Amino acid sequence: MNLSMDGEGKLTLSRKEFKILYNNILQNLIHRLSLRIPSTDPRMDIVARDLENYLSQTFQGLIQSLIIDGEDLSSTSILEVLKVDSHDDNVEPFDLATNNKLRQILIRNDELVLEISKLKRSLSLRAQDIYQEFTRSVDDQVSRIVAKIDLEVEQEQKRENEQDYTDITQFKFDEINKPYEDYLGFVNSLKNNLPLLQSEFERYDNTIDFLEKAHEEQMKQKD
Repeated sequence: MNLSMDGEGKLTLSRKEFKILYNNILQNLIHRLSLRIPSTDPRMDIVARDLENYLSQTFQGLIQSLIIDGEDLSSTSILEVLKVDSHDDNVEPFDLATNNKLRQILIRNDELVLEISKLKRSLSLRAQDIYQEFTRSVDDQVSRIVAKIDLEVEQEQKRENEQDYTDITQFKFDEINKPYEDYLGFVNSLKNNLPLLQSEFERYDNTIDFLEKAHEEQMKQKD
């Protein structure tokens, strides 16, 4: 197939080349469809017709970018362009070798699609494992940090308690004991001076008795 560009940037080809291109693509699509839907399946004819209609619409739009047999057939129906006349050899014969190669390519493509699907599932599972592992790791780190904070708080409280006890033990008890010691000294002094005080008291008591008796005698003499 020889393709070239005209002065307007459109591809130029013959009607025969255009039909060969169309039919080869259609045959390949039908073959690909047969790999997925058995020929005995009633859906096969329906899907094949829909596929051919879709391809015809695609080529109808493609005609606008083509010069076919030196003519601009953009306003011509695709069915008219694909018509076969008595002077046309129609399409090239179906190449079995090419068809087999295409079949192998399509089979390999299907295998790759399955492999990719399996890979996606395995990657999804792996992503879940990674997420769970990451979550566990974060939980462990948070737990360690919380435990460390709790330990530091406990140690700080312990230090504060020890400091309070140290402050108490370092308190100047002498300042508190001094009045008490002074009081004890005073009591001891009283205890030591008690005999002297007792004798002084007896002396004072005797003096008072003497004075009372003297007073009574004076009162009697007056009477």
